[in-house]
Amino acid sequence: MMRHQLGIRPLTGIQRTLVPFARWYLGLCPTTLPEWYVHRKPLQRATMEYEDECGSSGFRTFFNGRPEVESKDVLDFGCGYGGRTVRYKELGARSVTGTEIVPEMVSEARVFALSKGVDVRLLLANEWEPLPLPDNSFDVICSYDVFEHVGSPERVIQECWRLLRPDGVLYAVFPPFHHPIHGSHLDGYISRSPLSNLLFPCATLLVAAEQLMQKRGQTYRPPALRPTDKLWGMNGLTLTRFHRIIDRLPFSKVSCSHEPLVSPFRSKWKQWRMKYYALPFKVAANIPVLWEVFTDRVVAELTK
Repeated sequence: MMRHQLGIRPLTGIQRTLVPFARWYLGLCPTTLPEWYVHRKPLQRATMEYEDECGSSGFRTFFNGRPEVESKDVLDFGCGYGGRTVRYKELGARSVTGTEIVPEMVSEARVFALSKGVDVRLLLANEWEPLPLPDNSFDVICSYDVFEHVGSPERVIQECWRLLRPDGVLYAVFPPFHHPIHGSHLDGYISRSPLSNLLFPCATLLVAAEQLMQKRGQTYRPPALRPTDKLWGMNGLTLTRFHRIIDRLPFSKVSCSHEPLVSPFRSKWKQWRMKYYALPFKVAANIPVLWEVFTDRVVAELTK
């Protein structure tokens, strides 16, 4: 039943042989599900997003306090539960529109905006269709940890270009697919064993993870696979592929930095005195091929 629900595809002989090894490897560093995965309180996720953006580790931190949203028309692309959407409006945006493909998220975002007394527009989108918005609608588009999830990164980035006004800017942050821990997103509900999707075929990992969920009696289930997915909810977007996509689009200015695994954005930067051994990671995050596993976040600022 789970195989049907989660969209597991048939394996080749080699992929099937590797399943016990992948299951053992994933079991080395099991993840404990966060409480909000299992027993979520009303508006809990929206509040978490909002407080993160109000604090010192939110989306705008990656851009040194930008984007400037005051008096701007802003699109929060992949707005999640709407916490950041609300915060952008509080920061003085002329208008803020949030888009999301999950009805539950849009519903919570609307309730959260009402609870804050903030007027934002929240749209339930179909990810395979253009957004019901005219060309040249926004001065700023923000997208935080979204591009790795969309069905087609090429189509989505092209859609963002369409929606931007001339000189408008797309700000995007996301982890590359081969990030040692977060790239697969299995660390959220199965395992923190590093580099799993480099060591094993994705098809093998899907079956191994499914078996672990069954063995644990885990109630949380990831979304069913889409045709373009490598893992549940993950399109396999690498840093190299992202560069190829943006090179094909007519952005007038492109700024794309690779924040390394060891950087001031890490919560333990000071505690672990990471500045003393950060340089090799910074160098590796800017070398093709190596950058796929040494980059913590891709930070892109793309001007139309």
